[in-house]
Amino acid sequence: MSNFLIEELSHRVNRIRDDQARLNTSLEARIKELETENKEVRSRLMVLTRLLISRQIATAEEIATALAASLVPPTPVSDGHGVHPAVEPVATTDEATGDSAPSPAPE
Repeated sequence: MSNFLIEELSHRVNRIRDDQARLNTSLEARIKELETENKEVRSRLMVLTRLLISRQIATAEEIATALAASLVPPTPVSDGHGVHPAVEPVATTDEATGDSAPSPAPE
């Protein structure tokens, strides 16, 4: 190989390394941003949870159940034409009582 090709390959390798270093720095910064945002969201969730419990709008058990249910991903369903994400029930309000209840999932 000529010296020119070796130099060219060396420059390309250095550029790739520089690009990777910039990408890693960018990803690390984004991870830190998300960690900070996660802490803020958790803090707000704690405040809202305490408020709901103190106002006797929901019990700790009801909130824990709702949070646990929200962490479970929906199960995909098959309609014979392929697998599709499950359709989550939509909360509706009963006009007569004002109670919230999930509407039936579409078939």
